[in-house]
Amino acid sequence: MLPLSQVTEDMVRVEAEGLAETRGRLLAVLRLLVAGDALAAEYLLLALLARVHTRQDSFILGNVSLNLTGLTCLQARNLSKFLSAVLPFVAHVPLTIETLETRRFAPRKNYDTNLLETGAL
Repeated sequence: MLPLSQVTEDMVRVEAEGLAETRGRLLAVLRLLVAGDALAAEYLLLALLARVHTRQDSFILGNVSLNLTGLTCLQARNLSKFLSAVLPFVAHVPLTIETLETRRFAPRKNYDTNLLETGAL
């Protein structure tokens, strides 16, 4: 890593051009995964890059939740495979009525064993 005094304007420009090209390629892939919807691809990219910045009581700043609808089963499966390949933790939870009625999503404390039992998320 160079000291700030050695960084030139040309170096910054070259890096910015490289980042713009990478962003464009990534958006093209995401657009394919969300049925050609450029706006959904932009939001998906933002959701992938978002990180929690501040937690204060129940207020969480920086987290971006995204709900994509209108995808076919094949498109949703391909998106899930892609996200599993590029992200460290991905949980695929089918949202059927049976799953919603029978599966626990949040962790729960078992007071008999004094252990925390995991949930789907």
